[in-house]
Amino acid sequence: MSSSDKTADEGGILFDEQVLLIGGQTVSVKEISFIDGMKVAGLIEPMIDQLADDLLKTSDGGLGLSLLEKVFADYVDTFKALIVMCSNIESAEFIDGLGDEDGQQLLLIFWTVNSRFFISRLQRRSLEKSRAMMEETKAQDKTIQ
Repeated sequence: MSSSDKTADEGGILFDEQVLLIGGQTVSVKEISFIDGMKVAGLIEPMIDQLADDLLKTSDGGLGLSLLEKVFADYVDTFKALIVMCSNIESAEFIDGLGDEDGQQLLLIFWTVNSRFFISRLQRRSLEKSRAMMEETKAQDKTIQ
């Protein structure tokens, strides 16, 4: 295998892509890239916060479809912007015009391709909160002594 074949193969692993027919259009959804993730970091922060908070409230701590739908609905403009950013959909108006079945299919494909993007941010958020709690506990222990 040549180095260019190896690089192309690794690129396929890093940037998953799904293609499907939605609303009569062939739609390609790609994984959110590193740079695009940096560009939307501030925009998605409230969405990640809500996902993290809602995960704590679930009995099994899992990211079920109903939880995702709720959070994406609460941040629908951000959700649509993310889809437009990582797909060949040219505008949010296309998404607005989708029927429920096509919209649900788009949501599932978007999540399938981009779940790692969100989960890594949720893990980072959890780690940051754990560290902050440990620092707070240490500070309290010092004031007690």
